[in-house]
Amino acid sequence: MMAPTTPSPRADCGTCGGRRSLSTIDLLAPPQQVFAFLDDTTVVGAHMQKRSLMMLGATMRYDVDAGNGQVVGSIVKMRGKVLGMELLVEEIITEWHPPWRKSWQTLDRPKFLVIDSYGLRHQADLGRHR
Repeated sequence: MMAPTTPSPRADCGTCGGRRSLSTIDLLAPPQQVFAFLDDTTVVGAHMQKRSLMMLGATMRYDVDAGNGQVVGSIVKMRGKVLGMELLVEEIITEWHPPWRKSWQTLDRPKFLVIDSYGLRHQADLGRHR
C-alpha cells in the first residue's frame, strides 16, 4: 500500500503561492490500519506536543471540536507559547474518505514562527500492488 503525505496548497489557499511538495512511502499494512493511525490528530502532531530543540522547548496543545477532526468541516486548533509569543494554528478538515483519503488546511493565517498557510493530505493507493 502507498500512503502519500502531501502538503498540497490549493489555488484557493490565498497565501500559499502555489508551493507544493509530495512525499510517498510504501507501507506493509492494510489501508484501514494506516488511516486509523493517521486520522488521530495527536499522532500527526506528536512532534509538537513534546518539548524539543525544534520547538525551542515549547509544546503545542491540541483542541478539537465535537467532530474530533474526523468529519468534513471539523476544526482542529493547536495552541502554544514559545519565547513569550503566542502560537495558534487552526485547521479545517476538507476531505474525509476512510480508509483512502483525508485532507485539511489552515484557516486564516497561522500565528506560527516558521510556517505559513498550508494544506495536507494523506491518501492510500493500492493500484500498483494488486
